[in-house]
Amino acid sequence: MPTPRLPELGEETRSVLDAIGELEDTRGKAGIKEISESTGRTKQSLNYQLNILRREGLVRDVADPKDRRCRSIGLTDKGRMVAGWA
Repeated sequence: MPTPRLPELGEETRSVLDAIGELEDTRGKAGIKEISESTGRTKQSLNYQLNILRREGLVRDVADPKDRRCRSIGLTDKGRMVAGWA
């Protein structure tokens, strides 16, 4: 079985991935607001980075079962491996 391709991430994108892992590990979830505050990025800049991470299959959107308007971002198994949270 071939080894999965690990994406080469830029420094900004990597810091967002690391922040998501840290927030998931400490708080159990990583909301957009928390990621923005943790990384010091605007929500617009953060969304650009998140789209890169989604496209690479490293993160996924997680709906809040109690409030569908709220969502958080979670690492996929591949994202955990790349971020070193596996």
